[in-house]
Amino acid sequence: MFSNPDTAFILSEKLLAFGIDNKNQEAQSSGYNYLGVSSLMIGEHDKAIEFFTKSAEVSNQMGDELGACASLHNSALVYSDQGDYLKAMQINTQNLKTRKRLRHQSGISASLTSIATLYMKQGAPQMALGYYIQSLKISEEIGNQRSIAIALNNIGSIYNQLQDSKALDYLTKSLEISEQLNDQNAVGATLNNIGTFYHYKGENNATSEDYTEALNYYNRSLEIKSNHRRRKKPFK
Repeated sequence: MFSNPDTAFILSEKLLAFGIDNKNQEAQSSGYNYLGVSSLMIGEHDKAIEFFTKSAEVSNQMGDELGACASLHNSALVYSDQGDYLKAMQINTQNLKTRKRLRHQSGISASLTSIATLYMKQGAPQMALGYYIQSLKISEEIGNQRSIAIALNNIGSIYNQLQDSKALDYLTKSLEISEQLNDQNAVGATLNNIGTFYHYKGENNATSEDYTEALNYYNRSLEIKSNHRRRKKPFK
């Protein structure tokens, strides 16, 4: 649907109109949310925020607080892209409170990750680390392997920045899970981060072995990304 922004916008408008005509709030909420995504695809950021906000309002009216959180999360992403980290943080913090009250564990984990990502964008890795660790703990409790792999990779990436040797343990565990899930995008990203670990290690120890190891992981990551691009077909 979203491969063609114009078509996506038209279909989203039709879904919204159907929802309004038939007093179907679920269709209205979805219509507004899809309009937000469609607007975002063509660079209409303010319009996207407006539609995401309306989607959340309708969801709240019908008692779907988790649905409202999802739409508000989308608006927070837009604010973050615009550099308005304060507004994005306010939304994600409120989402976290709502999801905790509703005891929605996967949502709590997602909100923690969103908050951590905002701290990373503001150059505060130590603050981000605590939220990523909380997210990892919840993902492990509910057995969400994909989220576990993402959290491990994020934590490892921060330890890389801090040049802490613990990075390799987290990244290796993340790589193992992503390979089991056959998530090639995640595998490529984690291989790249492991390459960075050995790069930093080589700089500190001035050893050619570490640089060789870094190059090996970088090349493996690049190969996966290249294969992924070749498999993608253009939309017709």
